Amino acid sequence: MGRFEEYSGLQELVEREKKGLIAELNRTILFTKAVRGYKEMGLIYTDARGSKKGELASHHFDDGSISDIVDYCTAPDITLVTTEELAMAILARIEWVKEHQLMAFFTYAPHLKGKELSDKLKMVSLLRKVPLLAITYLDSGVKSRGL
Repeated sequence: MGRFEEYSGLQELVEREKKGLIAELNRTILFTKAVRGYKEMGLIYTDARGSKKGELASHHFDDGSISDIVDYCTAPDITLVTTEELAMAILARIEWVKEHQLMAFFTYAPHLKGKELSDKLKMVSLLRKVPLLAITYLDSGVKSRGL
């Protein structure tokens, strides 16, 4: 069982594991590099029928790492929409996600939607960064393994 599998939903997970969740996400280098420059990133999560269940916002340092996660959005630079089930599935597999960041990106990114047109355009911009981020990520992995 993964670290976050025991929780029934995002709200419970954030309430009980906020520091651990932040630490795990900050170890996902591809994520922190992709969101570098964003101060706040919103996440609206829905049930399987698309009805809103809640929202979260991550606040970021300049390097993209998360400083805090709160249960409301104030002025997000980008807001993504997904099901709570998918978000929990990603977090349940956080070790796999960290070990296979590019594969995880291509597995889960198609299931994330932008809330507004501006968010969708920002997602396109993020997608354009992927090749460069992939090279940087693979380069850092090779160096860290001494290859």
